Amino acid sequence: MSFKTNIDAVYLWVDGNNPDFQKHLQLYLHERGESFATAPHRFSDHNELKYSLRSLHLNCPWIRRIFIIAPDGMQPPWLNTQHPQIELVHHRDFFPAKAVLPTFQSDTIQSFLHHIKQLSEHFILLDDDFFIGKPMTPNHFFTNEGKAKCTFMRLKHNIKKSILRSQWSPFDQSIYNTNQLLRIAQTNSCSPFRGLLSYGLHQASAFRKTAFSEMWENPIFRPQLEKQTLKRFRSSENIQPILLSKHTALNLNIGLRAKPPEYCLLSLNDQMQWLEDLRAIVKRPPTLFCLNDVMESPRSDLLKQLETALETLYPDPSPYERECPT
Repeated sequence: MSFKTNIDAVYLWVDGNNPDFQKHLQLYLHERGESFATAPHRFSDHNELKYSLRSLHLNCPWIRRIFIIAPDGMQPPWLNTQHPQIELVHHRDFFPAKAVLPTFQSDTIQSFLHHIKQLSEHFILLDDDFFIGKPMTPNHFFTNEGKAKCTFMRLKHNIKKSILRSQWSPFDQSIYNTNQLLRIAQTNSCSPFRGLLSYGLHQASAFRKTAFSEMWENPIFRPQLEKQTLKRFRSSENIQPILLSKHTALNLNIGLRAKPPEYCLLSLNDQMQWLEDLRAIVKRPPTLFCLNDVMESPRSDLLKQLETALETLYPDPSPYERECPT
């Protein structure tokens, strides 16, 4: 027996070099509170989405539809939007707080995924730098009964040692904020908190649409989600809606804690140490992997190495591509 209900895929995508994006970014830059919110790598695009879609088509052919979430007026030039599986969705199409658009933080965008029309109840959420390295089945993500398999990791910072928080990254801080909210709401009762911070793996993950809508009904979560929605940029006060959604699914019994699959996160920084690890991935791809761009000043030679690796892994175009205009 296997899970056979429709499963969609959702991608978040942006091209920080797009002239309109840059124009809007400069227009609202005065609202930015902290400089990390506009670090170039947060909005970079090196055609990872094209190769991620190739990996999805190759290894998850059972996906019903693919929703590409993009800023208003933007789309990848190579994307075949006429393909029946592809749905290009702009922020204005589903984001209820129109007055806050454009927004420049993915946490806010993820908060409203349940508003996407025609999105199936069961879906997989990916960033454009997530890749599927081996064939997978629906049961890698959902149980036979349709429960989302929720995977977590522990961040090795003890919350009692708050003096260390000054050294935390913005990502660490958002994990801390979210876990504190979970403690208040007592939704983490499935697994005692024990002072360590849990977070969702940075990989393709399973979600239930119902969990997102119910997350907004939680009287503890909703005020913080609404507060975050009003900010165009990330801040150290951010919470992670996808983590709240996972715990909501557990509490509703439409999610199940699961062991993480074989997984690799490779941070692509300005140095060259990661090239050896990238070659290892090309030689033996893990089931899931993320090539996370954290380059402050992208180097053409390193980007060429990245493109070569992705082309080696996924040389065959997917049906979701069209010939780019010259």
